Amino acid sequence: MSLLTTRTRPFFLLATGLVFVLTFFVRTDADSPIIVVSTDDLTALPGQQDVTIPVYLNNFGDSIGGLTLYLELDRPDIFEFEMTEDNSGPETVYWVTFDTTGTLLSGWGYLKAVSLGGTGYNAKIIAIAEEARGLGLYDGDMPLIKLTCNVYDIPDTTTERTAEIRFSRSLMQTQFSDVWGEYLIGVIADTLIDTTCYNCTEWSLPDSICLYWEPMPGVQGDSCVIDTSVTLRLDTSQVWLQDGSLTVLDDFVCGDLTGDDLVNILDVVAFIAFIYEGYQDPQMPVHYYDFDGSGALNMLDIVYLINYIYNGGPEPICE
Repeated sequence: MSLLTTRTRPFFLLATGLVFVLTFFVRTDADSPIIVVSTDDLTALPGQQDVTIPVYLNNFGDSIGGLTLYLELDRPDIFEFEMTEDNSGPETVYWVTFDTTGTLLSGWGYLKAVSLGGTGYNAKIIAIAEEARGLGLYDGDMPLIKLTCNVYDIPDTTTERTAEIRFSRSLMQTQFSDVWGEYLIGVIADTLIDTTCYNCTEWSLPDSICLYWEPMPGVQGDSCVIDTSVTLRLDTSQVWLQDGSLTVLDDFVCGDLTGDDLVNILDVVAFIAFIYEGYQDPQMPVHYYDFDGSGALNMLDIVYLINYIYNGGPEPICE
């Protein structure tokens, strides 16, 4: 692992109404993943509210003390991030609703999520840990953060029902820093050399001073100026960004876990398999197994469903 000895351009953490300007060194590694950011392929029902979009981060390199992530939806007709409008400052800020309970960002010193432009179709996450703290090596299933979205009540006639959840590959939108704020992680510094040559077309005699220089193509001419600049970009061979999606399901019969539009003993068997064997229909959101509406998935839901099927009990709730 090498550390460049020259400073780079400033590192900006941007949020509507909030600007942080920090200056970093850039640390580079070999072509191997040191950070993996991802989200799930999710399902929801038309008009479903408060749907959770988990964002995950696995870290295989340096400890992370600050980060910026930008997610964007490619289908504004499918769903939007849940927002609250804040007019307390000189400019309106649209905060994206999120939850840090049981997440890697729980307890971080600064954490905000905004929708740029207030469209609800993007979410910019900005997080800074307490000094000298942050996220060390981690390879697990705990979310980094959980965003909240609301699904539109799209009609059954809509055939394309999937929205992509995409991470920005731009360095201005996706950044990671070390815990001391000294360098960026997973960034490539490209050195650009711009050479411009000139030819003197008019000389002052007898002192041989050029009075007029004419630009020349290529590297030919009486004099050349070499301008060297350094630009930064995200190294996607080190920072893997794995996009996700959300698919809006057609309306379904509550309690029908087998997809045959009937509620019978086969659905009870499917539920038991889910509870005790970890089986789950990929087309069914987990909370729709909560037939009794208690907020917990357990044997009581099985009893509730059996009572509905055989004893004329109350219908499954599925909310």
